[in-house]
Amino acid sequence: MIRDRRFGPILIIPLALAIGCGRTPSSALTVGGSNGGGGTGGAAGSTGAGGAAGADSTGAAGEGGTAGTGGTAGTGGAPGTGGAATTTGTGGSGGATGTGGAAGTTVGTAGTTGTGGATGRGGAAGTGGATGTGGAAGTGGAAGATGAGGGPGTGGAAGSTAGSAGGGSGGGAAGSSATGGAAGSTGTAGSGSATGAGGSTDATGTGGATGVGGAVGAAGTTGSGSYRLTCDGSMAVMIDATHFLDGNDEEQGMRLYARGAAGTPLATIDVSSGIGLSTGDEADLEDAARVGDRIYVIGSHGRNKNGKLERARYRFFAMDLSGTSPAIALSIPGYTGVLLDQMLMIDNWITPDAAVLATLTASSNLSRSTDSALPPLAGGTNIEGLAWRPTAARPNQLLIGFRNPLQGGKAIVVSLPNPDGVVAGVTAQFGEAMLLDLGGLSIRGMTWSPVHGAILMIAGPQTDAAGPFRLFKWSGAAADPPIAVGDITGVPTGSAPESIVVYPSSHDVQIVFDQGDHVIGSSVCKDNAEANQVFGDVTMYVP
Repeated sequence: MIRDRRFGPILIIPLALAIGCGRTPSSALTVGGSNGGGGTGGAAGSTGAGGAAGADSTGAAGEGGTAGTGGTAGTGGAPGTGGAATTTGTGGSGGATGTGGAAGTTVGTAGTTGTGGATGRGGAAGTGGATGTGGAAGTGGAAGATGAGGGPGTGGAAGSTAGSAGGGSGGGAAGSSATGGAAGSTGTAGSGSATGAGGSTDATGTGGATGVGGAVGAAGTTGSGSYRLTCDGSMAVMIDATHFLDGNDEEQGMRLYARGAAGTPLATIDVSSGIGLSTGDEADLEDAARVGDRIYVIGSHGRNKNGKLERARYRFFAMDLSGTSPAIALSIPGYTGVLLDQMLMIDNWITPDAAVLATLTASSNLSRSTDSALPPLAGGTNIEGLAWRPTAARPNQLLIGFRNPLQGGKAIVVSLPNPDGVVAGVTAQFGEAMLLDLGGLSIRGMTWSPVHGAILMIAGPQTDAAGPFRLFKWSGAAADPPIAVGDITGVPTGSAPESIVVYPSSHDVQIVFDQGDHVIGSSVCKDNAEANQVFGDVTMYVP
């Protein structure tokens, strides 16, 4: 019979500080502009040049860009057609030229709108909005300025001011320049001129806003930090808004890094003795979940690559966090080495799933010390996900995600309502087994995001294939399917995204890489001297 091994007195492990170089974290952002409403109506003012009738049309222009259209009435002022300019009533540039004025104001409106697509945030679609910026040509609304014709041409002057207003903040200024009495006052109204806004070119600018729809492209990723003295970002968890704690699958060192920086750990601690191991053992740490100031950590619970059962890899433990970065401290309240053993016993389940239990029992085969058919990448049991998923009835509940095996092509997730009891030596109680359709992919990392109110999950191949890697969002409820957010890009060769870190009040999510097989020089990272080892991450915006 296999029994729990509990660490007796709580072990307080001080941190050895290693202050490294760093830089202020940053995130890539494609910024769009705001709607360029306003300024448009001025062009209307540019119309209305034509004899006495033209003067009337100028007054109408003052009534607002729309009234400028009334400049048509100016056109009607056939009496003013004494000069080709006066026939311009429709536009502002003397006769037909005046029409050009109206076009100018319309384009102006479109111009400022186009810079939408801010949501694009790194998504290629966002840049599509840039087409709208082409509307900048709208500032050419100055063409309306040419609308001067005869005496009423002063209305055209208003048009010229409106043209410049089209470039930015509105016809108020345009009105002040207009000599047209009431037309001047309406110039102010022109700042929000419906005429400009209604212009067909304005609609084009709004089309630029479609670039905003590039929000899906927001699933794109941007580079971030470079973290030294280890290759593996196998597990990571947020410490505060600017720091995260990293653990890897080669040893039991916990390293504190400044998020987005390039440098060495700010502090390092080895937790081997706290979980009943020596520094030469390999717990194969795969994921962590923070619940308040307690951090739960889980190993792979899988055999080594040769199918040998190594009990050091079957660890589930907790670390209690205190202090502030970089002077934090960790204590180990307890651990267990038989979580999987207890999971395979039907009596330890609230709602057992016989089919899932049969699959996990076969893929684990704990009765055999060596099974060459069950290395983790060949279908043997392999846990790589751990996330907090609180409910009213289960405030401390954790979800355990399996990379292997799959059940009918779907990923297995098991709920653990009493993790605090488990690390204190109480028998584990499992809730339900849930099957997730990830398009044939497996779980490679997961975390609970309070900002999104959901589990964020990295999915990838069961094997060491180079992708695809995809981010999913899931409510954590068995009845709800996971939703694909987007592909994770920017993954270095010989690497895989294996951990997700979320930060307070932020939709920017940190994806951390395991780069143990990434080539540095003439050999893979994990075979290099520690001083040459490095891993990285990307930042991904999740709506």
